[in-house]
Amino acid sequence: MKKSISLTVAWVAVSALTIAMAPQATSAVAAPKVGATCTKVNAKSVAGAYQSDLICAKVGKKLVYKIYIPKGPIKIGFSAAVTGTNALLGQSYRGGVAYAVSQINAAGGIDGHQIDLVTADGGDTNPGWVNSLNVLAEENPVMILAHPHSSAVIAQNDMVNKIGVPYFMSGGSVALTQEKLKNQWLFRVSPSDGISGVAAIDYAVDTLKYTKIGILADNTAYGIDGTAVMVAALKKKGLTAVGTESHELFATDVSAQLLKLRAAGAQLIIGWSIPVVTATTLRQVQELKLGVDYMGGRSMALTAVLGLVTKAQLNGAFGAVDNAVAADPAAAAWVKAYKRFAGKDPDFFTAQYYDLVYMMKNWILKNGVKPAVLRSAILKTKYNGVGTGTYDFTRAPGESNWSAQIVKYSGETVQVLKTITIAPN
Repeated sequence: MKKSISLTVAWVAVSALTIAMAPQATSAVAAPKVGATCTKVNAKSVAGAYQSDLICAKVGKKLVYKIYIPKGPIKIGFSAAVTGTNALLGQSYRGGVAYAVSQINAAGGIDGHQIDLVTADGGDTNPGWVNSLNVLAEENPVMILAHPHSSAVIAQNDMVNKIGVPYFMSGGSVALTQEKLKNQWLFRVSPSDGISGVAAIDYAVDTLKYTKIGILADNTAYGIDGTAVMVAALKKKGLTAVGTESHELFATDVSAQLLKLRAAGAQLIIGWSIPVVTATTLRQVQELKLGVDYMGGRSMALTAVLGLVTKAQLNGAFGAVDNAVAADPAAAAWVKAYKRFAGKDPDFFTAQYYDLVYMMKNWILKNGVKPAVLRSAILKTKYNGVGTGTYDFTRAPGESNWSAQIVKYSGETVQVLKTITIAPN
């Protein structure tokens, strides 16, 4: 009997603690739900930080509660590359954002609220990227769109935590996780190098049957972490890279590194560099007549590369990319529509950021603008985007994209050889 009483008391104590921790426990009256009947137009039901505020509105002939969004436009921050060497890459993701925002605003906005896109240029340096967030912080954005530059994301991390709103980026480094950066506001819409790098090695070894692989990467977080992922993937297959060479972020000549890797016996060189350096590498592989196959990273499907090289320089090259949207039959109509809008071809960054803006629209429409509520909604999201692009934020905090594609060029025509999906650890 004493044991039974003890257990009962403990259960009551735990139950009381659970109730005390619940967000709605501060009020004895249950909060109304969306769609519930109300009596006075514009009467607000203000909830705690973890619940959406509601407002009484006339819907048809009835008065019901709907999600409350403050009057005026909805500010979305955009930390993007507008000037400098990175601006060429910035055109891709800026174009996707501009296309989606123009469509949403033309259709009436988000429940009648126009999107006010506030852009702050990060340029080419980490101090510039930090300053871009300082500019955005003064605007009190509901959410922040960012960029694919891994080192810049790390530089911005402390400021992102201080601002305290969802921040979306597409950097590849495996270091850019909520756990490693201790940042609950960080979300990625692209696959990490933990997926793309492993996919590159899997295909190179298992399908192409290469055993002598050299790696050429930039000396930033993107290149350093990507190299580590690929070296580890080779080790799991009982192989060792014949060489790992690095270069400066904006290198204009990588011929010495390429020649060293060939001399080491490389059958395949895998390059992990930003678009302008990837283009330089493709040119020099041809000019040096290396006689070695080349596989680039995600840059291989970006318009920032394709506009800088010839058909001959592309021919025969492989890529481990996010998504070859131009080769996706399911995206053909969208690709044509974007070309009419922008006057240029889209790439996977264009599609990812277009999808992201539409996901933002849905999150705000269904949840309002409270940061904690939006974060909770994001973590429950599965979304089908442009073509075969998919996002699943439910599998690991802050991550959403779990596949990479291996492509090969015949002239300037890209063919998808395989889509490789890798589950989270």
